[in-house]
Amino acid sequence: MSNAIKTLQAAFDRIENVVEYNEEFNNGTGYFDHLVTHETGLEVGQRFKMITPMPNNRKVIGVVTPVGNAVFFERYTGGENGIVARNIPSSFSGIFIEGSVSEELLSMAIGSAEGYNRNIGHMLKAVVCKAVGNGFMEAKAEKPADLN
Repeated sequence: MSNAIKTLQAAFDRIENVVEYNEEFNNGTGYFDHLVTHETGLEVGQRFKMITPMPNNRKVIGVVTPVGNAVFFERYTGGENGIVARNIPSSFSGIFIEGSVSEELLSMAIGSAEGYNRNIGHMLKAVVCKAVGNGFMEAKAEKPADLN
């Protein structure tokens, strides 16, 4: 079992917020493109978990960001092959290289094992607030059109 899978599975057990699985989240290939734009009702930086129904029973962790949810999940049932995959808003897809997610990147994105006060949601919120505060960008109340 890969370290990334172990990190995902350990974090999953500590997360309290649950999003119920909805078939509409699935894109048909085992990825959760539509969970990226799902309104969870949670604050930026809060994490949530979801488990897919049997027979797959895959663990999914999401982090709410200012531009959509960053979603990390077992690519295969029970973490087989050790691959953690992700779906993220396209507005910050350049942060993540293509392919499976490493343990280091996953830890940064969802927060450390000791806590989650520094996850991708909090970091992006800090960048946006700093940019608005310094006059580099204008604050907007509505969500960006491009959340995928």
